[in-house]
Amino acid sequence: MTAEAIKNPKQMLNQKKPGHESHRHNHSHHSDHEDNRGGGGRSVAMAWAGGFVSITLISLLSLLGVVLIPLMNKVFFNFLLSFLVALAVGMLSGDAFLHLIPHITWYSPW
Repeated sequence: MTAEAIKNPKQMLNQKKPGHESHRHNHSHHSDHEDNRGGGGRSVAMAWAGGFVSITLISLLSLLGVVLIPLMNKVFFNFLLSFLVALAVGMLSGDAFLHLIPHITWYSPW
């Protein structure tokens, strides 16, 4: 790896590997690798149904929390509320920081 490639990672992707330039890769030898998952449209329908069921269950659990929180006593409610606010602030801050890391470390001359 050259110093120039380290400075510009996009150039690294365009480099040819030694001995690879004579290799013809037309994928004609891959005809025996057909997609054999089976089920066809059934697996897609099952995935959609599973997704809808999961989303419905998660939404109902969150509504259960909304209903139960006001029924709690005052001391526990204040503790839970401060914990959930702290958790939300920490998660949003961490998410923002983790999303900025690639922008900080990526070198781009333009």
